Amino acid sequence: MTKSEPPDYLERRLTVEVHAARISDEISDLLPEGMGFTLLLTETGEGKTHFGVQSTLQRESTIRMMKILLEKWGANQ
Repeated sequence: MTKSEPPDYLERRLTVEVHAARISDEISDLLPEGMGFTLLLTETGEGKTHFGVQSTLQRESTIRMMKILLEKWGANQ
């Protein structure tokens, strides 16, 4: 924690990570074999930086998937 982070920084970050892990477990149980996912969970609002990431995919697969998604959303414009 740095001086610029609010006093509840670690608690809020842990909360987001715990929820991401719980949701990830539920999703994994529902998916057919051979199907993977990447879950991004974040707080909303100005200046919020707490996020959790859970994935059953290899990092390279997630990066490739995210690049395709960003291109579809027009993020490169």
